[in-house]
Parts: sequence; structure tokens; C-alpha cells
Amino acid sequence: MKEKLIAAHRGFHKNFPENSIAAFNAAISAKADIIELDVRKTKDNMLVVSHNPDFNGKIISRTNSVDLPELARLESVLDLAKGKVVLDIELKESGYEEKAVSLALKHLQPKDFVFTSFKKLSMVKIKRHFPEIKVGWLFSPNFLARIIDWFWLHSPYLKYTDFLAPHYSLEKNFSGKNNLWFWTIDGEENLIKFIAHSGAEVIITNEPDVALQLKIENYDTGHEQK
Repeated sequence: MKEKLIAAHRGFHKNFPENSIAAFNAAISAKADIIELDVRKTKDNMLVVSHNPDFNGKIISRTNSVDLPELARLESVLDLAKGKVVLDIELKESGYEEKAVSLALKHLQPKDFVFTSFKKLSMVKIKRHFPEIKVGWLFSPNFLARIIDWFWLHSPYLKYTDFLAPHYSLEKNFSGKNNLWFWTIDGEENLIKFIAHSGAEVIITNEPDVALQLKIENYDTGHEQK
């Protein structure tokens, strides 16, 4: 069975705020293979780490970074990860692709990070301008998104992605495909299922400690499912 990589979704935030430096340090200590994080841009063009578009009642895109001191800066996370863990950098918005890639390349080698997004044109833009950078398309179970994504999967732009990252509930839609990055997989039963999945390359989870232990227990004895 091909060994799966375990990605800590927004860090290992069991005891810490998600997408925080503390959660990222915890993921490194837990020996996660990858840390997934979300990036947004502030009013003064600082790249910060946040899943939601707002923080403490402030719209991030309309707020200067000095007024968002609690949010980790992407540059700080890049420094933290160097030589320790691979980063899965999800861009939550379009418009700052080149800035994000240039910042990542300033601190890390291309092998040390990937970019992902639901904004597939953003990933196409990165791949065209930075062919050495690995990028992935995210796929949502949302009904409207699934209709739109069908066209993406059958478009000529498919050559501009290195891997596909579907929500785990879309497993059957991606049957027969390889190098899949499934998200967000929690619970022992679900984790065991996807650790044994023949098409999965990366398991993105809120429970990296559980996933890593299950991977050790099932790597030699588990059998792959189709």
C-alpha cells in the first residue's frame, strides 16, 4: 500500500486556535507531513493567515494589518516551516497570486510548499507564470460548485493543475483518479478508510495525531480500496 501523507488542517488546533503559530508548532511537534493554512490579504497588502474573511468583527480586506495583531503573517509561517514541514497554502481570494508565490520562494524551495484554491483561475495563473510550483484545485460538495467544477474537470485548463483536492464526500466522483488530496477527514473509521484508499496521496485532517498513529498501524497490514 502506498504510504499516505498526513496534512494538519489549519495546524494541529486541538489545544490552540486554528491557523495560529501555536497550532503550526503543534503540528510540527506531532510530525505531520504537511500543514494546511488559509491566506488572505489585508487593506495594506499584508498576507495573513485566516480561514474566515473577518476576524473579531473586522473585515480583513478592509483592515490594516496593524489592527489585526492576532493573525499570523504568512511570512512568519514560511520562516517557521523551513526545513521542518511542507506547507499547503490555500489562497482564499484572487488578485495576489504573484505576491504570495514570490514570498514563498523568498523563504522556501518549491519542493517545500504547494498552493491550492477553489479559485481555479488563480492556480492556472500561478502554474503559467511559475511552472516549477505545484498547485492543486479544491472541490466543494456544494451543489452549484459541483456543476461548475464538472466543466473545470473537462476543460483544457486541467493541464494547469498538479493534483485535485476534493472534499471526502465526493470520493465516488473522483473514482479512478490518483494523487488525490482529500479533505477534511476526521474520525477513526473515516481515517482508516482513506488511509487505505488507492487514489489518495494526502489526508487532510483536524486530527493529525490520530491519523499519524493509524497510518503506522495500517501501513503494512491495510489493503487498498478502489
